[in-house]
Amino acid sequence: MNSAVIRRTLLFLLVVLTFSRTSAQADEPFADPHVRLLPPCGSTLLDDALEHSETIRSLVDRLTSTDLVVYVRCTAFRTSELSGSLRFMGSVAGVRYTIADVRLQTQWRNQAAMLAHELMHAVEVAEASWVHSAADMEAFYRENGTMTSDRPPSFETIAAREVGRRVYRELYGPMPTKAAETRHDGGTSDDN
Repeated sequence: MNSAVIRRTLLFLLVVLTFSRTSAQADEPFADPHVRLLPPCGSTLLDDALEHSETIRSLVDRLTSTDLVVYVRCTAFRTSELSGSLRFMGSVAGVRYTIADVRLQTQWRNQAAMLAHELMHAVEVAEASWVHSAADMEAFYRENGTMTSDRPPSFETIAAREVGRRVYRELYGPMPTKAAETRHDGGTSDDN
């Protein structure tokens, strides 16, 4: 299945989910969570990250007041150089949708730090209210980021790198609870 078909299928699902909201939700346009984890990411990844990182809590709070929704997917990348990415999926009924891919890892803290890195990119896009397409997002990062690859075009920002490092330092403080010791894709943690 090619990427265009996958993108259209995901966009269709997002449209269906957007318009299947309850009437109570319709009264509050941004009542839905703005950061949504997709399988195989366990819900504990975000829960544990929120519990242990003030920075991640701040990023999620910043996203909550925007029109941007971030779907987070834990994935195995084909290349070892890539640990995360953010892609623009579409805009429907005044809500913009992105998908953040985060490397599926055994070390939950590293995964949470990469989640923070990608959430910072999402905040950057959310604050650029004119970004309503993948082309707009590429133009934004050509202006505000540094190109790291041209096939496909990939960009990086100082802010996202700093956030990832800050969260990494926050999370390597106290050891996580026993529940967090289970890897966020169902395996066991190995933080050594």
